Amino acid sequence: MIIEDMRRDSKESYIYMERYVNKGSPSGYSFKYTTRKLYSPLNGGKGYPLPCFVFPIDDLLLYGKNPSVLEKLSIFGDVHFFIHPDVLKNLYKKYGREKVKKHKKNSINVSPTANGRTVLSTESNFPYFIKLHYDSILGRCRRELPYRKAISGVEISAIVERHLSQNGIEQVGILKEINSVNLIRIENHEVDMGFVIREFRVYPYISNKTLLIPFFALFSKDRFNPKDALLLTQILDKYKNPLEVLFDRIVCPVLVFYTTLVFDLGLIPEINAQNLLLELDFNLNPLRIVFRDFQGVEKDLTLREQLKLDNNFSSFPYKCISSINKEYFIRHSFSYDFKLGEYIFEELANFASKHYNCEVENFRHIIIERFRSLANGRESDYFPKGNEWYAHEKILLTDKRPYIKIPNPKYRRSK
Repeated sequence: MIIEDMRRDSKESYIYMERYVNKGSPSGYSFKYTTRKLYSPLNGGKGYPLPCFVFPIDDLLLYGKNPSVLEKLSIFGDVHFFIHPDVLKNLYKKYGREKVKKHKKNSINVSPTANGRTVLSTESNFPYFIKLHYDSILGRCRRELPYRKAISGVEISAIVERHLSQNGIEQVGILKEINSVNLIRIENHEVDMGFVIREFRVYPYISNKTLLIPFFALFSKDRFNPKDALLLTQILDKYKNPLEVLFDRIVCPVLVFYTTLVFDLGLIPEINAQNLLLELDFNLNPLRIVFRDFQGVEKDLTLREQLKLDNNFSSFPYKCISSINKEYFIRHSFSYDFKLGEYIFEELANFASKHYNCEVENFRHIIIERFRSLANGRESDYFPKGNEWYAHEKILLTDKRPYIKIPNPKYRRSK
């Protein structure tokens, strides 16, 4: 992919990168378990019609603070409930085709993004992502979206939005999750499945003329144009000191965002190459790192209590953890050492080594020192004691999620 082409149609280019400039997760499962071919990000067509249903309002649970968006969901006169076609097929089998189908009213056009269950509307009057319930394995996890999961992302998104509005952190933005809708009943049958509406425009809002790149696309080959230089190379090569730009405009803002979430807000983020994006201005200069998908963010109740922050979460107990949990410090390591370290920093370290002759150990050392500076001593009691860090093996995570202990943290100094 040629980066200058993004300026012609930023939305179409974004969808292309989500689907085709993606080498997959280091776990190796990205393309093993996916949707049916028609709805697949890699093998499907340009897009597909996403079915819209109308259920009695008493059968729905609505959560969020932006009713104007829900009004936009009333494209055909009522609040609509979106169901992924693969899930719909299963609902027909379980509850009876006619009972479900009688609620179907219309559809909107969407394109799948990298994980298959989050789609981006291609309707001009509805420029939003829709994160859908998916009752099977995608990647290496099941992707159901019951009520507490659905509202958790909206709840955490609002906390981070408020912090950004009050503190104005430079070079950091988010894609806000603004509403969720859950279906709790089909006829007389109890169900619990939902969807979440996520904005496509980066908050804090600064300009409509910016470009978004999924982080994995920065260091992935274009499947249809494999001879094109990596997008990150195309961005950095125009600078006299590309490594300085890489650290100052990409790596350091990621660390600022991580330390803000952890040490100021008592949240444990899941920052990987799918949940992170890079925003460029129209001159193709790095502008902000952007975080999306707050569902996986954990609430550190112990740390939030120490920070005198509210622990009255509507999504409790989903993704809530405290020091009484035996995995408390393991989760801290997992978030930083494994998710952020292996999925973001190791990719960038290997990239810098290959393209700009920066030794991996030197790259790691710079991150260690910048992390230490930003954490300002707050990390001293945050991670597990000893010279160790924690990760998952490359296995399916549909049942138990065992951790493996590994010596020598790569991106922090151990105690």
